[in-house]
Amino acid sequence: MLGKVPQSIKKRIIAQLIFAQFSLTFANTVLSPLLVLVKNSLNLDYSGAGFLIAAYSLGYSIGQIPWGYLADRFGSKALALSLFSTGVTSFLFGTSTSFYEASAWRIINGFASAGIFVPTIRIIVSSFPKSKGTVVGISSLGSSIATILSPPLFSIVATVYDWRYSVYLSSVPSFIASLFVWFRLRNVTIKEGSKSVAKAEQNLFSNKEFWILGYGQFMRLGFQYVLVGWLPTFLFETRSFSFLIAASTVSVIGVISLLGNPLGGILADKIGHIKITALSFVCLAVGSVALAFTTNPLLLWVIVIFQGVFIHTLRAPLFTILPDIYGVDRAGRAAGYQNTFASL
Repeated sequence: MLGKVPQSIKKRIIAQLIFAQFSLTFANTVLSPLLVLVKNSLNLDYSGAGFLIAAYSLGYSIGQIPWGYLADRFGSKALALSLFSTGVTSFLFGTSTSFYEASAWRIINGFASAGIFVPTIRIIVSSFPKSKGTVVGISSLGSSIATILSPPLFSIVATVYDWRYSVYLSSVPSFIASLFVWFRLRNVTIKEGSKSVAKAEQNLFSNKEFWILGYGQFMRLGFQYVLVGWLPTFLFETRSFSFLIAASTVSVIGVISLLGNPLGGILADKIGHIKITALSFVCLAVGSVALAFTTNPLLLWVIVIFQGVFIHTLRAPLFTILPDIYGVDRAGRAAGYQNTFASL
């Protein structure tokens, strides 16, 4: 574990982690705006196209736990490796000429990408013990920015050239970020503790907090996927929003995440991880019920913004509470297990 980290090093770490989160989201959102083009190019039916989306999540889920162990053992080196392999597999997906080839690269790409977020958490809890929630929230800004920029950028490139060029473009930030992390964060190395790993894992699974937090992670990402995945359809079909206005709610939620992610981290550090987690879930539940019964367009927009804030205030407290419970030595693999619950 690192000792006291100089301020200049802290700024460097935060900058690199923001870029790493940007690279992850920039790469893994490429398929959504291009799906119809990929479907036609590879002669896929709707089931095949849908599997390409699920294939990434499959690989991402499988990769969480292995990358958690690597993060605890190698720190920033694991992050650099994951970024580089994400760039390689993202690029190779663009060379696919069949359903099976594309599916294989999507699964491998998901597995490779799983090593970006977990090592990020491990580095943060080691380097920023007193402000880890805030730093997790700030580093998530990279993901928010990529969510906002990537759909229009990929759509324009695919329209002017071809969908494959958008995929190739999606790999570029990962390559660049891997070099920055490797050469600029090489001193952020975390050694494995001396405790027996087998015994440590037994204690992890027998801990009731582990399963409660896992349920929280499951609900966190479940809320997010339901909100982002179904909100436009719900507003279009049942609340008479136009197609473009309904679809724009996803971008609005992405913009709101610029506030929600840092806010969750700051509040976790100020008022406590458990309090902000409980508050966020209560607000999401109330907002979901209100969304189901509200018909006034203006109030619906207020609820969308409300939900967009609190869906993102959950990430930082749910992850940065882990070292407080399990210790810094197990923060990486604990985050890996927890992110597996979320990915399910």
